[in-house]
Amino acid sequence: LQPLVENAIKPGLLPKKHGGTVTISGSKDRDGFLIKVSDNGIGIEPERIELLLAEKEMTGCIGIANVNNRLKNVFGPEYGLQIHSTCGQGTEVILRIPKTFAEVSQVV
Repeated sequence: LQPLVENAIKPGLLPKKHGGTVTISGSKDRDGFLIKVSDNGIGIEPERIELLLAEKEMTGCIGIANVNNRLKNVFGPEYGLQIHSTCGQGTEVILRIPKTFAEVSQVV
C-alpha cells in the first residue's frame, strides 16, 4: 500500500493549491478482496495510466508497475491494480487479491 499512498500524495495532492484527501478502504466481492486508495488530487491522463501499468513511465509515480506485476505474478493475471482517474477530480487505485491463496514461499 505504501507506493499507492505515496503516489496519491506526491503527484496527486501536492500540486493542488489547497489541501486534499487520501482515503483507504477495503471490501470484498465474489472473487476476492479489494483495497482502494483514492484521492481528490489533480488526476492522471488516460494515456499515462496505461504507461504506468506497463512500466513505460519511469518518472513521477513510484512503483506502480512493480506492485501490479508482483500481484499478477503471485496471484494470477486476474489480480493486480486498476486505476480510474478524472483530470482535475482525483484518482482511485484498486488493488485486487484473491480471498484464498496457497502459501507464498517467495519474498513478495
